[in-house]
Amino acid sequence: MPRLRSFFALLLTSLLFVGAAWAQDFSALGTVDEIVKAVEGVYGEVETLEAEFVQVSRSAALGDEQRQKGRVVVKRPRKMRWEFTAPDKKLFMTDGATMWIWSPADNQVIVYKDFSSGGSDVTGLLSDLNKLNELFEVQLVVGEGDDRAYVLDLTPRSADAGNFKQLRISFGKRKLLVDRVLLTDQFDNVTDLSFTQVKLDSKVEDESFTFQIPAGAEVITPEGF
Repeated sequence: MPRLRSFFALLLTSLLFVGAAWAQDFSALGTVDEIVKAVEGVYGEVETLEAEFVQVSRSAALGDEQRQKGRVVVKRPRKMRWEFTAPDKKLFMTDGATMWIWSPADNQVIVYKDFSSGGSDVTGLLSDLNKLNELFEVQLVVGEGDDRAYVLDLTPRSADAGNFKQLRISFGKRKLLVDRVLLTDQFDNVTDLSFTQVKLDSKVEDESFTFQIPAGAEVITPEGF
């Protein structure tokens, strides 16, 4: 189910995103242990995030690549809005309890009414990044990116630690903001997300995460995922 694979990648990224502290300069960290400790120490403080994103999805089975861009807004707890603007408009949104996937071109909305209890393995895994070292084998990737970023490879320590195989994260050295996430799922499909124009702690109302179903739209309500 490509849409759900994309959604879980977005969800995972949202949970990583919300909360990097930005008052301290972290550019002098030297070892993977220092970086992990800093990440575990600073994540969880910020309530909201807004950013522009570019997503590149690569299918291992089909060998094709899709490139999309848009804007993301995330608010704790578990609220997010991923608005794709090109090449096609679509929306992934949740208020923490209900999830909506809206495709204007198809005039179709997929609604998951019990999102809080279903399909939440990734949520449970990454909602608290102060356990980064406990949940993952963490390696510092040397020679990747540039001198402005720390690049970490995260491998789940247990088989039930999420429906992905490999996670590579690039953190900006100054503020430890995530600027790139590279996710490989169990089928070797890759989701590559990069972020710009990141804004922290702007005022975002809860109403921004409630979707009003357009009149005449087809509504699909699967029993679970």
